[in-house]
Amino acid sequence: MKNLLYMISLLVMIASYGCDEKEIIDTNNLFQLEGTWINHTYLDSTFTLKNSSKFIEDEYGITLNSDQTCIERKNSGWCGTPPVMYANFDGIWELNDSIISISVAYWGGMADYEWKIISHTDSKVEFYSINEEYNMEE
Repeated sequence: MKNLLYMISLLVMIASYGCDEKEIIDTNNLFQLEGTWINHTYLDSTFTLKNSSKFIEDEYGITLNSDQTCIERKNSGWCGTPPVMYANFDGIWELNDSIISISVAYWGGMADYEWKIISHTDSKVEFYSINEEYNMEE
């Protein structure tokens, strides 16, 4: 009887541990990702963005629009040492399953990103960077 109670307790703990604030991605609803995302924080190949009503002047951000266009606010030149200047660059995006593909201008040409959505809530989204390519204009 003790073993049965122990097993039931263990199963309840495992089941409740798996429930947290992270939301399962509904890839049928593209509107979940629409909006402005800021406060770029990295940990290895993953990064987190928080939802915002607007860009912060001297920080990274990206706006994903409903018409699949985007605006990325990022470093406006090749030099990354302070003072860093920021500018807005136009691009496009699409979602396929949990992979977001972005093609956006940057100071030297075009950049292509592939990011896997790890988790998403209304207030933040966490990505894993699969690939980022920067193609210089000649």
